[in-house]
Amino acid sequence: MVLDTVRADRLSAYGHSRQTSRALDALFEERGVLFEDVTAPASWTWPSHASLFTGEYPWVHGAHYAEAVAERGSFEKWDTPVTPMRTDLPTLAERFADAGYHTVSLAGNAWLHPELGLVRGFQDARTFEDERNAVRAVAELLERRDRRPLFLFLNFTQAHGPYAETRFPWMRRHGGSLDRATAPGWVRPYLDGRDTRMIDLAIHADGQSFSGYQRYLMGQLEIPADGFELLLDVYDGEIGHDDLLLGAALEIWTEATAHDSVVAVTSDHGEAFGEHGLIEHGGSVYPEVLQVPLVIAAPGRLPAGVRIAEPVQMHDLYPTLLDLAGIDSPSGSLLAVARGERRTRPILAAAWPRREWARSAGGRLGERWRYYRSDGYAVISRSDGSAELYHVARDPSLQRDLSTEQPELAARLLRAAEPLFRSSGSVSAAPLRPSPETLERLRGLGYVE
Repeated sequence: MVLDTVRADRLSAYGHSRQTSRALDALFEERGVLFEDVTAPASWTWPSHASLFTGEYPWVHGAHYAEAVAERGSFEKWDTPVTPMRTDLPTLAERFADAGYHTVSLAGNAWLHPELGLVRGFQDARTFEDERNAVRAVAELLERRDRRPLFLFLNFTQAHGPYAETRFPWMRRHGGSLDRATAPGWVRPYLDGRDTRMIDLAIHADGQSFSGYQRYLMGQLEIPADGFELLLDVYDGEIGHDDLLLGAALEIWTEATAHDSVVAVTSDHGEAFGEHGLIEHGGSVYPEVLQVPLVIAAPGRLPAGVRIAEPVQMHDLYPTLLDLAGIDSPSGSLLAVARGERRTRPILAAAWPRREWARSAGGRLGERWRYYRSDGYAVISRSDGSAELYHVARDPSLQRDLSTEQPELAARLLRAAEPLFRSSGSVSAAPLRPSPETLERLRGLGYVE
């Protein structure tokens, strides 16, 4: 299960002071292993889910923002400026289907619509605008399931923008902040009161040429410190809403399946709220957009209530789930890490320029990013030749750049990283052509202008 856009540090299971993740906490404490240090291979839905489903990095499976958009503008007429996932890589769903499983995907994120290709191999793949219907679909599925074992994928998007007000107690302090008549000036143009009290920074408010996100990155929209407190409080509430859906789905699953069934919960990426001068996700590789949760429950094969400090990657789930199912899998299963073995491979991630942000804000948002972490240090490089160096243990939020103090170390790490980011296989340059309905849902998530 993927809790879309959920950064680890906003979960009570990961030390957040608020009780935002009761269901996830209980899954870990009663049945599962929690990995404390998990890095997504990319900072937004499309490439990160493709990595989860193939076990490969974005520069290998090919699903990411199309670089030529920012460089030459040659994809101006593309509805969605992304490259598709390679079709020659076996997906998790295909592997499970070949092993005799019934494979089902129930997702709230429109990028997981079957017409776009990420959910290849799922025999039943549906997307939902109201994710309560996805939970109902879980119940219906388990009521009428056949004799085949079930591989079920869920994606909940409550924590993805736009951010709607919830009834969690920490929201009480904001009073009229989400009422158009009394809201602070910076947020008022981005309140959507049609259906609920909601902040939508993806819209072009008051005839502006750019969205609220773009205007912030361009220095045209100032969000004060208490404004980011408001955004984080609403975001925490949406995470809590995600957790309620998770709890409902887990209750249905537990009642209907064998006691030793496997459950894995993670996220595809996090969200930035002003850290490193950035906002939203997709355009960088800092911890606020890469550090995600991961809990795996496998009674009889993994212990319960155990925390694993060893750094791992989100898409290590690919070999791990195959391993747990007894299906021939590639190397890299996290079962060995759970037994105390080291994960010796470096931690890698990348980000590609996003068309509308590269045009409006430019600078580092028009660059390709790489993240390489090994031996306690992380180096972040960009295609403009710049590089930053951080000591992760002493500076986990990556605030103090050491590249000028330790240039030789930065150079050594960059040399080690270079061959690991080379593309392989045949990556398609054909544009995706979603239906008008799917395109409209992607527009609602802020991905389409």
